[in-house]
Amino acid sequence: MAKVISLEQVRDQHMERVRRQALSHFPWSEMENITTDFVDPMTRFWSEQKKSILLDLIYRLGFEAYVYGILEAKRVRIDQRYLIPNHQLEDVYRLFYQEECQQLIHEVADDFSIWQWLDEWRCESLFILLEHLVQVLFVLGARQRFYA
Repeated sequence: MAKVISLEQVRDQHMERVRRQALSHFPWSEMENITTDFVDPMTRFWSEQKKSILLDLIYRLGFEAYVYGILEAKRVRIDQRYLIPNHQLEDVYRLFYQEECQQLIHEVADDFSIWQWLDEWRCESLFILLEHLVQVLFVLGARQRFYA
């Protein structure tokens, strides 16, 4: 007898497995370096509440970018080998994935409503930091040897 399988359920289980793997291999030291080198100087005079919200945003966005890199790892390697030989993963990111990652940045920033509690200058500075963070963690995810 045939069994009906819900594709949505299979997809959800797959994503859960990938996210668990990503959490167990997440580059915590890289995140610590980014927060120490970039976030701490930027937020030196901020209230503890704002710092906490920003750190939540950064860690969530970093994890989502890392998972996205893992999910796209096979395609990234194909793009790197055949479409643009002799290029680094960072080049592949800029050519093929930067736009989607920009959307991810805006979605997470909207979830945290940063427009309401940061002025325009700080938002611009934060977006430069977030773009760097997303690129670094996407590439680290794409370099993982386990595949989604």
